[in-house]
Amino acid sequence: MLHTLGYQDNKKSYKFLKHANPEPGEEVVISGFAGRSPESQNMKELKNNIFNCKDCIAENEHHWKLGNSKIPKHFGRIQNIEKFDASFFGIHFNQAHMMDPMSKMMLEHAYEAIIDAGINPEDIRGTRTGVFVNSCFSDSEPILLHSKLQVLENNKR
Repeated sequence: MLHTLGYQDNKKSYKFLKHANPEPGEEVVISGFAGRSPESQNMKELKNNIFNCKDCIAENEHHWKLGNSKIPKHFGRIQNIEKFDASFFGIHFNQAHMMDPMSKMMLEHAYEAIIDAGINPEDIRGTRTGVFVNSCFSDSEPILLHSKLQVLENNKR
């Protein structure tokens, strides 16, 4: 059974979802959760950072040259994005090298969410199971392109 999800303030009461009794086989279960945020390798670290009011936005440590006006002076950095096990996901090294980091993290987090639900990913092969993901816009593509162009330009000299 799904429970009522709602919001109340002094003026109004909103109900987003009423009690429901889905037909057998139509049940929805949300049971696993995974993610990564600036200064947070996992959801436990994110929770601790939020509860401790940690500022996870840092000044650019000149990782990229600031000559590109699209690179902000301050930003939230996701750590260890280079540590992607392409072979684990059946992706060729060269293809993984060109993938947007967010695409790689989506694969990792979908897998982690299944494990967080207490399920062995091998046990759900061939079943009617969905993993739903969400993300925010990634600024990495134009920045990576700019940095690769800088490398090419420097190699010409």
